[in-house]
Amino acid sequence: MRDILVDSDPGLLNLALACRGALAVGLTVTLLVFLTRLTGHPITEFAFGSVFSMVSVFVIRDLTRRARLITFTVLVPTGAVAMVITSFIHAEPLVGETLFLALVFVTTLVGTWHPRAVGMGLIAVVLTYVGLYLQLPPASIPYQLGGLATGAAVVFVVCFFFLPLRPAVILRRATRSVMRRAAAVLRAADRRAAGSATLKREMDRLKRAALAAEDQLVLLDDTSRIDVQMHLFDLEQALRRLVERMPADPHAPADARRRNRIALAATRLHVGRLRRASARIPKASADPFTEDLAALSRAAAKLRAAVARVVPREPVAISTPTGVLAWRAAAQAALASLIAMAGGTALSPQRWFWAVIAVYVVFINARTRGDIIHKGAHRVVGTIAGLFAGMGIAALTKGDVAVECAVMLIAVFGMYYLVAVSYGVAIFCVTVLLGLIYGSFGDAPEPLLMLRLGETVLGVAAAMLTAFFFLPVPTTRQVRVSRLAVLRVLREVVAASVAEPRDGQAVVAAVRRLDRQIVDYRKALLPLTTGRMFPRRAKAERPMTAMFACVDAAHALAGASASVDKAAHDELVRDAALVDQRIAALIGEPADVPAGLLAEAEGRHPARAALTRLDGALAMLAERLDANALRGGAFAFARGGTR
Repeated sequence: MRDILVDSDPGLLNLALACRGALAVGLTVTLLVFLTRLTGHPITEFAFGSVFSMVSVFVIRDLTRRARLITFTVLVPTGAVAMVITSFIHAEPLVGETLFLALVFVTTLVGTWHPRAVGMGLIAVVLTYVGLYLQLPPASIPYQLGGLATGAAVVFVVCFFFLPLRPAVILRRATRSVMRRAAAVLRAADRRAAGSATLKREMDRLKRAALAAEDQLVLLDDTSRIDVQMHLFDLEQALRRLVERMPADPHAPADARRRNRIALAATRLHVGRLRRASARIPKASADPFTEDLAALSRAAAKLRAAVARVVPREPVAISTPTGVLAWRAAAQAALASLIAMAGGTALSPQRWFWAVIAVYVVFINARTRGDIIHKGAHRVVGTIAGLFAGMGIAALTKGDVAVECAVMLIAVFGMYYLVAVSYGVAIFCVTVLLGLIYGSFGDAPEPLLMLRLGETVLGVAAAMLTAFFFLPVPTTRQVRVSRLAVLRVLREVVAASVAEPRDGQAVVAAVRRLDRQIVDYRKALLPLTTGRMFPRRAKAERPMTAMFACVDAAHALAGASASVDKAAHDELVRDAALVDQRIAALIGEPADVPAGLLAEAEGRHPARAALTRLDGALAMLAERLDANALRGGAFAFARGGTR
């Protein structure tokens, strides 16, 4: 479990988010209770402040301080408008239901247009839900605004002064995570065969940690960004060369001295003290293993030095490109919400909102019906587990206000921190929190939690039915689109690696695009590979290992191509042209596919050896794919890209 948490949070971003969320909610609720006692009005009239603080902390996560301020500035009036409108229309159920459906449609429609639109939509939908649920009269609007202003003020102070996002600090944390993951790769390589599942898993975790560090580089000046980016890539390549030097057979005779040196290097990497180690290892050695170990030490020391040279500063504002409107998803979400509203009203005329909220949340960032099924199943399972846990905790802590408040804060913290690890676990925390809140109001939590479960099941079922039968987007279609995108970027990596003259920055940028695209490919495959709640989709999953082998070979090619001499470069270009033809055929372009594979030979340059591995992986990928389906996916992708 510890590895999963560390792997999901390389720069401790989720931990910082959870601390901000728990602190903001805790301070807001404390101030709202004080206002309740000061004014004599019920806590429900100030409830919008606590809801705003809970949701807005999730949303205010832009890269720059200026962008975060803009997001915060637009969230406050959005919440105020939703709150005021619901105070006037809650007495007319038909108007409220129509508004809620229209809001779900509009917010889903613009959700893919701009990241800020997702936050505004979430605030609008949740606060509208709270307003229709509480049914507060217009006379209480000043107190509602007071509660909202209190929550907004607390969020502003917490997110911008108490626990702000500091890019340089996050970069240092992410770099330390890269070092620790590199140490884990060394240990795995020392204990396992070169192609073992454990070693591959640790290499994937290292790539994700490196991407987390890369995410912060956009906030640096060009000199610092290039400096850190190149040294980060050098560290990965030095580690790769050292790992490839390990025995391929895990049962090979152990070299005690080599094992001790690997263990020492892994320990120093983990604690970040490779700078001192590199001074004691000669820069040139007749032993290739010693030279590779020295190169790893130097790369780690240079990376740490580059990160230490970074000067914290507010970068130039970065414009975020706008996307296309999600008409299909909006229509699906609106229809599913209508079905959920009808079923939810039959189950409870007062709390049908839970069913519609389940639909709305399930559709957020869902690209295919598999995504909707995956998120819906997690939401139902999390709700069931949270129901029993919430009832148990409420029974154990009944009457003990201090313990109940502590458990609520823990649930809020867990909701923020664990959402990146498991959506179902986050929903578990939310359900436990709701059970304690209802219990603190004097209501029996058991019937309310059972009703919430029923409404959630209704909402998820409506979302799944709509995703299957109304404008469906098959998961396998998105898998094909993501696979083709990986192949296109793979082609760019090969071209940049053999270009003359070689542009190191272009090579690293292409490799990072490949890493990000393979993350998208994994995301597309997630509904087919997680949990095994549904039959295994072997047709979509079969090419996975070949795709990952292609990415691994491309990484090796990008690193080894830096040391190719002129004589070997001509042969490398010729081999790359053959590999390019094979990639073109897989994409669906007209190509003259070579009849055989590139020949393997002892003593050839590592770059040519990497190309040979890539050629073999591409041939294996071609064997595992349905060529007609792949070409059809390529044409569909091309048509979709022109819309």
